[in-house]
Amino acid sequence: QQAVSRLPVEPAAFLDYATAAERLNHIDAARTALIHYDALIAGDRNFPGRALRIGQLSLRLGDASTAVLWLTRARSLVPEDAAVYAALADAQLQLGNTSAARTAVERGLELSPAHERLMVLAGKLH
Repeated sequence: QQAVSRLPVEPAAFLDYATAAERLNHIDAARTALIHYDALIAGDRNFPGRALRIGQLSLRLGDASTAVLWLTRARSLVPEDAAVYAALADAQLQLGNTSAARTAVERGLELSPAHERLMVLAGKLH
């Protein structure tokens, strides 16, 4: 935490802090650290995975609206990742958007027919 609160900040400190915070179940701090890292290092090759992680952390915080924003970014960059579709379906379901959730589940199952979370979500939607 000290490493990300003193200037100048080494951007990688935000990643380390996010990992440590998540391990301690400080989900909001982990998500904030990843968002700050993204603001400093825009568009790197690890962005899709980080966007997925921010989306998943947002879901854990009960912030489905923010989750949809980050997961949509992840989906646009890695449209073949079933995990992105599972998280996106979760977020859409939490928002009450069953049509979008169903679409995400169907696309995810096309990519990975045995994906456990997607199959559970499909059962909830049908």
